Amino acid sequence: MPTQAVQAQPLTNTSSTFIQFWKDVKAITLPYWYPTEPEGRAFSDVIRAWGMLTLLLLSIIAAVSVTAFNSFTNRNLVGVIVQEKDYSKQG
Repeated sequence: MPTQAVQAQPLTNTSSTFIQFWKDVKAITLPYWYPTEPEGRAFSDVIRAWGMLTLLLLSIIAAVSVTAFNSFTNRNLVGVIVQEKDYSKQG
């Protein structure tokens, strides 16, 4: 079975593509997070959105912290069990 060689395409204008991507993201998200029009979203809605984002980030940090703590606890527990195992009693 013959194999096909794939040549890598040179990356051209990656920095300008990256900059354009973030400009597009900014154009989409700015009206939601920073409304400037008077008839736009109410201030309480904006504060609620920022509060929910903050709550989400704190929840993610808490979940990762609990998982890391659990990992270290389990590692120490298994280490103690292996260390105190009496291999001479095995039959």
